[in-house]
Amino acid sequence: MRRPPSTRLAGLVLAAACTAAGVQAAPAAASRAPTRAEAVAIRAKALQVVPQQFRPAVRVTVRVSTVDRRYALARILPRRGRERLVQPAGVALGRRARWRVLAFGTTGLGCAMPRRVAVDLLGRAARRGCAARAAVSPAP
Repeated sequence: MRRPPSTRLAGLVLAAACTAAGVQAAPAAASRAPTRAEAVAIRAKALQVVPQQFRPAVRVTVRVSTVDRRYALARILPRRGRERLVQPAGVALGRRARWRVLAFGTTGLGCAMPRRVAVDLLGRAARRGCAARAAVSPAP
């Protein structure tokens, strides 16, 4: 059964409006905000990688994986006006008994965690380059 022309036109108008508004059906990250206890512990551990003199210049945002709650990602960001002093970085964390730093930096954070967790926390490109990194042997 064919739809009436007015129904087809309404669908096209709706699609055009969504595109113009920037609404897309992209897969959303399923990570979640941490509980209060998780946030305190993760922030404390993430701040350990920041030198003491720079800690007042940063703020830390935290996300916990919904795929596996033993993994989290902390983003270290400069406070407003401190962009020249501190550059953004990420901290991949894992928990067994306590939270521990798995990776720190601007790239390769997804290489330190399972693929599904990395995609959950970092998006589809999370593990790009991990195979090449594993192929390079560490310097003695």
